[in-house]
Amino acid sequence: MKPGIQIDRYGYPGGTYTSPVATSYPMRALPPGTEAKPYTIYEVMKPIPNVQESKIAPWLGEIGMGTQYKLLQSVQSYIDSGHLKVIKQTEGNTCG
Repeated sequence: MKPGIQIDRYGYPGGTYTSPVATSYPMRALPPGTEAKPYTIYEVMKPIPNVQESKIAPWLGEIGMGTQYKLLQSVQSYIDSGHLKVIKQTEGNTCG
C-alpha cells in the first residue's frame, strides 16, 4: 500500500481489516452494531507491504461487494510505527 492513500475502519485499531474511504457502509457487510463503534480515517505515511485486497462477500443482509484490505499486523501497530496516521475519528458514525 502506497503513501498518500486514505483508508478507514469501523471499530478499534486492534483489528487488521480496513477499506478505501469511499466504501459505503452496506458494501462492508459488517455485523449489526458495528456502526456504533468508532469510525476512523487513516492516511498511509510509509509503504505497507503484503497487503491483501479482496471483495467483501454479501453477509447478514448487507450487499457487500466493497473492497477490503487485510493488513499483516494490527492497525495500531502501523500507527505506532508511523506507517499510518489518524486523520479523523468519530464515535458511532455511519458513512453509508
